[in-house]
Amino acid sequence: MTSTRHVSRWRLCRPPLEPRNSETSTTSSSYTAETIATVSPSTPPVSLRYLNEFVGKLHCAPALLQHGLFPDAKEVTESMALFNAVRRYIEPKNKGESLKENGKHDGIVVVGDGNTPRTAAMFAFRMRGWKCYSVDPAMEKGSNEIRLWVGDNSTPEGGNLNVSHADFSLASSVMKGCVRKELVEMSEAASGSTDVEKQSDDVKNRDGVLDFIGDTLKELDRDVSSMSQEELMAEEQTIGSSLSSAVASHLDVDTHVLALGWHPHRLAVRLLLRDGYKNVYTVSLTDELSLSINDERGTKNLKLQLHKCTVDLDTEREDESVVFEPCGYFTLQSSFALYSSEEEEKITVSFDNDGHPAPPLACVLDAGFIFRGFRGRAKKKPSFFRHVCRTLDQFLRPESSIRNASLICLTPRKQWRKKEFLAHVDLGYDVQSFIATRKQLQASPVYVYCCYKLQEMATVQPTGVGAKDSTMAARDDALETWLELEKELKARQSELDGNLVIIDSPEARVKAAQDQELAARDTTTEPRKVYVQVVGEITRVRRFSNGMAFLSLELAGSGYGRPLQVFLQRDTLNWSPETFTKFMTLLRKGDELLAVGFMARNARGHSMLQVEALSLARTGEYETYN
Repeated sequence: MTSTRHVSRWRLCRPPLEPRNSETSTTSSSYTAETIATVSPSTPPVSLRYLNEFVGKLHCAPALLQHGLFPDAKEVTESMALFNAVRRYIEPKNKGESLKENGKHDGIVVVGDGNTPRTAAMFAFRMRGWKCYSVDPAMEKGSNEIRLWVGDNSTPEGGNLNVSHADFSLASSVMKGCVRKELVEMSEAASGSTDVEKQSDDVKNRDGVLDFIGDTLKELDRDVSSMSQEELMAEEQTIGSSLSSAVASHLDVDTHVLALGWHPHRLAVRLLLRDGYKNVYTVSLTDELSLSINDERGTKNLKLQLHKCTVDLDTEREDESVVFEPCGYFTLQSSFALYSSEEEEKITVSFDNDGHPAPPLACVLDAGFIFRGFRGRAKKKPSFFRHVCRTLDQFLRPESSIRNASLICLTPRKQWRKKEFLAHVDLGYDVQSFIATRKQLQASPVYVYCCYKLQEMATVQPTGVGAKDSTMAARDDALETWLELEKELKARQSELDGNLVIIDSPEARVKAAQDQELAARDTTTEPRKVYVQVVGEITRVRRFSNGMAFLSLELAGSGYGRPLQVFLQRDTLNWSPETFTKFMTLLRKGDELLAVGFMARNARGHSMLQVEALSLARTGEYETYN
């Protein structure tokens, strides 16, 4: 059977251009030219007629958007255009007229409505008494029905219900989506029972942070024998070779760590104990999630058991080598509005251990806990992700040490380092990320995100600063940082005395780049570094979450062409995360920078300066930075 090429029926078919000859009449020539000019493509003016009507005049628009039926403005325009065509050309009759004439309701079947019944929903809202159906093979799996209950007591037939589907002979196999609008007569008793049922359904269907934590912790109680081979190896493949590298440089051995995982093997706890950590804790689910309704607000409670993990030296079996000693309970309470999906739930975390204080937890180690919770979950918005992180942060002591990371995440998700997730300003994290190497699997890397609390870094101030106002405190802190940088710069200049090239002209810049290229080509010995010193004005600042930053420096003088790229790396500068954060808060466009470092090449092969010491060249009184 030969295959034929599919030709879209919506494609504009232009008539073929016939060759001109002497026999062709002037009439046919003018007709052909006119036809070609008529069908020639042109850019029509953009019309916002339907969007303006939808936003400005349609009272049911908020309800339609709340159901999430329209993914973009294109679908809104198409549905509004179809409704306008029906209203203009079919002349829909008033409610009940068609039922009296032929015993049937008016209605519409929208074929090819898309993955959501959007057009049928618009007709159901706007055409009272119509039965509206949406049919499309791309509809979501299952028979989805959105019931739009409208009370109408103005007419006697307002309470007449007819829910049969006999008006349209459609096979049930193709009815992937259905939108039905029914007129019901709401009595006081029925209204009360309906409100109670609606409140209960709203609470049960609301997927909050407590549901997220509870569902993930339930997997700890799963029978290992019932798990697939992929699930058995998932935890080891995720944290087996990356946990040691993630914890070693960011957590002290005496740090109180709360290890969160989902696998019954609890590999993260075992590896921490094996590496010598003495204060390792974890949580388990004590009671099922409870909920209650009070007026227009709902409340959920979740109780978690806190365990301190130790090694049992009396046994030789690895499965029994860890002892989980109960040491109190965490109670999580969530309060939310029943009829408002925009209001964020308010979560509080309390600790109870018969009057004993909570352990001084300083870090949450996420060993795939958050990633596992989002698998198969419909609610994956960045705002919900940040709300989960803020809830986990409430397990920690506010006075925890600033030397350690507050949150360490092990995940295959690369986008978590972006500003919508861990680097968001609401979380207040200084995020440092790196890729952990894995010997077993090379396909999907594991990303390690170490998050430090910025507000804790900012609290490091000299004694007596609390008595000053915020302006003087910020000024003194900036001056102290500047003095430290100035001291490091002078020390590095003295070490490189005689080997430091001063770039004070375009020729010196070109010569330094050439010397660096010659040194890189020399393979006989270790590559020689070309150390230079530059002074210029900052024209651009780009900071990254892993302890790096790029500056564009307009060198002092003229004739340099494009600015010099300056690369700041925390490891090369030998700075702590606190010092790097302080310095980046001082940088502004237009500042004069004095930098010492060695010439290198960026990813595009252009020359750049990798800085080893620097200082902001200022005279007079230092500026105040809030």
